[in-house]
Amino acid sequence: MSSLSLFAGQKQVAQLSAASIAKVTGSPGSGKTSAIKALVIAAIANGANPEQLLVLAASRESANSLRDELAVDLQMSTGGPLARTLTSFAFGVLRQKAVALGHRLP
Repeated sequence: MSSLSLFAGQKQVAQLSAASIAKVTGSPGSGKTSAIKALVIAAIANGANPEQLLVLAASRESANSLRDELAVDLQMSTGGPLARTLTSFAFGVLRQKAVALGHRLP
């Protein structure tokens, strides 16, 4: 996605470093997803490891949609999802901890 097609606020998001932690808010249709996609694509193009990037989405549907769009735009597979819900991410953390400690999985 070219930064030329982004609005000023979207460009600010797309130009964040891969190590940034940011909360992107806006009304439906305001371009949040386009800005996040541009950020992820730019980060990977600049050498970021896709498996170390995570976008938290508000719903399962929006996370699925973003994952699909990124897969098409990037034309590459990743070892894990680039977009998840907060609940999915939290469950993953709990699962990793249980595995590390040899406990029963949540």
